[in-house]
Formats: sequence, C-alpha cells, structure tokens
Amino acid sequence: MADLTIPSSGGLVIAGTGARIASGVLGAASMEAGMPVYKDSADENKLKPCDANDSAMAVAVGILLTGGGDDQPCSYITQGNLDLGAGVAMTAGERYYASPDAGGIQPSVDLASLDYVTLLGIADSTTNLVVSLLASGVVIP
Repeated sequence: MADLTIPSSGGLVIAGTGARIASGVLGAASMEAGMPVYKDSADENKLKPCDANDSAMAVAVGILLTGGGDDQPCSYITQGNLDLGAGVAMTAGERYYASPDAGGIQPSVDLASLDYVTLLGIADSTTNLVVSLLASGVVIP
C-alpha cells in the first residue's frame, strides 16, 4: 500500500459535527488540508508536517482542515470525525498513522523499521477517519 492521496484541488477536508477543532500558525510552505501536523517548539510552536522518521516531529497534534504557507493562520482537527473527501481510498476498520513521508498518512500495513509510531485514527468508511491521536514514542526496531 502507500500513503493516502488526498486531492489538493476540488477535494474538501471537513470536520464532522462535534469534532474538536484548534487553530494555529503554519510553519512551512505549501501545507495542505489533510496533513497531520506537530508543533515545533523551536519555532514559536508553529505547525509543521509530521514525520515518522523523527521522535519530535512524529508527535501529531492534529490534521489540517485548511492549508496555506509559512506564517498563515490555520485550523486543524484534534479529535472526531474527519471526512477526507471523494477520491480518498481508506479501508473501514484500518488504523492510520503518521508517515515517514512528511505530512503523509499511512495505513498500519506500511509501518516500517525506524518509524516512530503515532496513531492518527481509524477509518469507519472509505472517506471518514475517526481522529484519535496517540503518539506512542515507540520506534519500530
């Protein structure tokens, strides 16, 4: 399998009713809705793409609902239903994790050696991810 492909044009990433939403400031260029993000404490807690290759960068605080560039405001979901839009092909019941490709979301079958394990959520349909973040701090041997 591979990282989820979230359409950047025409695709909508929408939080469901009752989802927990937070706001922040982006800390990298060309960030897109659907990217899992972490807070960079060395850069004013700006939000940057998660990366399962690094223990600090793997600690997801949410998934972007809005995209943009460096220093732009954004919103992100921290818990609840997240509709990733038509064209996303998740498997119901599958667990999804931060990817070693910065800003990517990977299924459990793609977890690999040296990945820091951060659960982003579980799919309950082909397009909906039930976001429930868990940064384990564990690296796969």
